[in-house]
Amino acid sequence: MPSRDASTGSYIAVYAGSFDPITNGHVDIVQRSVQVFDRVIVAVAFNANKDSALFTPAERVEMIATVFQEFGGRVRADSFSGLLVEYAHRVGAKVIVRGLRAVADFEYEFQMTMMNRHPTSTVETIFMMAGEAHFYTSCACARSSVDDARRAAHGVADAGRGVPVYTGGAMNAPVVYRSMQLAGRLGKVKPSATLAVTAATAVLRQQGKDVVDFGTGEPDFDTPEHIKTAAVAAMAAGQTKYTPVGGTAALKQAIVTKLARDNGLTYAPDEVIASCGGKHSLATAFLALFQEGDEVIVATPFWVSYADMLVLAGATPVIVPTDERAGFVLTPAALEAAITPRTRGVILNSPSNPAGAAYDEGELLALADVIARRGLLVISDDVYEKLTYEGFVQRHILALRPELRPQALVISSLSKSYAMTGWRLGYTAGPKHVIGAMATLQGQQTSNPCSITQAAAIAALTGPQDCIGGMLKEFARRRAYVLERLAAIPDVTCVRPRGAFYVFPNLRAYLGRTIGGYDLRSASDLASYLIAEYNLAVVAGEDFGAPTHVRISYATSMEQLEKGMDRLATALRKIAA
Repeated sequence: MPSRDASTGSYIAVYAGSFDPITNGHVDIVQRSVQVFDRVIVAVAFNANKDSALFTPAERVEMIATVFQEFGGRVRADSFSGLLVEYAHRVGAKVIVRGLRAVADFEYEFQMTMMNRHPTSTVETIFMMAGEAHFYTSCACARSSVDDARRAAHGVADAGRGVPVYTGGAMNAPVVYRSMQLAGRLGKVKPSATLAVTAATAVLRQQGKDVVDFGTGEPDFDTPEHIKTAAVAAMAAGQTKYTPVGGTAALKQAIVTKLARDNGLTYAPDEVIASCGGKHSLATAFLALFQEGDEVIVATPFWVSYADMLVLAGATPVIVPTDERAGFVLTPAALEAAITPRTRGVILNSPSNPAGAAYDEGELLALADVIARRGLLVISDDVYEKLTYEGFVQRHILALRPELRPQALVISSLSKSYAMTGWRLGYTAGPKHVIGAMATLQGQQTSNPCSITQAAAIAALTGPQDCIGGMLKEFARRRAYVLERLAAIPDVTCVRPRGAFYVFPNLRAYLGRTIGGYDLRSASDLASYLIAEYNLAVVAGEDFGAPTHVRISYATSMEQLEKGMDRLATALRKIAA
């Protein structure tokens, strides 16, 4: 707990915002804050980046003071401009209280907290989840209906799930607000942890800070020239119109050719569909296959989006731990033990994000035996299949056990192998009726992938493949460097990745410690410490299902890797001291 204010002997907290107008969600946060702190200052912020305010700062302060008059001096209304952390220092507050709603606020609040964690600041930030009744209440939604809701009266009233209605002063009329309610399903999912780190890195760089980004999971190479040339030619040829929902005939044939050439799999064009990225392919497949009551097995550590996308489809992800000492691979025994009468399928990601774990031929055959015997659907996420090291060759489970083909989907993307993350092209191969169902869903959502991207994808899949080898050679060099540096840090263990472009070190030995006011109880705490104190961005392992690990992407330059590993080694050395 922060120390008491020396002059008043009180714990003082600041709850700041635009409060234009104050909502019942805000009131809920203040009422709960008063139960924790001796005094709460509800501070109206002047924000030049927002649209013209509905109420003046003075009017908003007056509203707040009236709403909380029953608390006497324990809740004070005020206004300020400038930096919130500086205002907190001026009023003697040691804590900034922030309300956190489902999904909508996480990324912004994460960025703001990083900005407020200045090395010389003694102010901490505490987040309070909004009450269930106020999860989706916002000032913007409330403002939208103000003019239609004015009535001639005075006083304070309750507006249900909207806002406390204040009338008086310049308003001279009551206002009833109704917020635009978001669907309850959004309360079941969270923002992508990897994208949140990317966003926080961008904010810090905009502030001029020298941030080393180990968080971004995309190649730092440019898209190969022959692929870009194909896109330019397509534009010049006028290929800028709608295409069939699942992709052009030429693209589907290119996908079929690739699957036969690289994986030994035979599919017809009507058994493949192109989508707007691998994530889109997976999400659409989950919607087509799974529903309420279904269970899908996901082995840890897993890509952060699997669980949330399954939940949005109505399914329940069943998280199955794997053994770090065995290379983070799902064993047949663990798979068998996780199966219940509700189990519909299992996701295989080889090589995997975040650990680079990959299944060899024997391991795949052993899993295939269980899958076949128990009649499970298998979703094979092959996005990193071409990025393997030390002579490892990724075999495909369907090439080894073709009889599984009727109960399997093959999903991949061009993002990683061809450095095409921004182009957004993924694809799925599977039984004709499933592909048709996915096309129906996609037709009501996004329609076709970008026509220009489709032309580029054809060039990628059917053109020269030596571009992959060039990237892979450089990734191998970086991988070796990062593994060597990690091995030199005491008490750090790390599975040697067979593929992808990540390492996933276990930093358990450095947790449970306190340094410089940071309580390092989890990987998230450690990641926050690294970015705040060392300008080093890593992704914490919690959302991957591994709370003592962090993910480091070596898809960046050697210069950045050297600088970042120096910072990590220094930070861990100081933590251990």
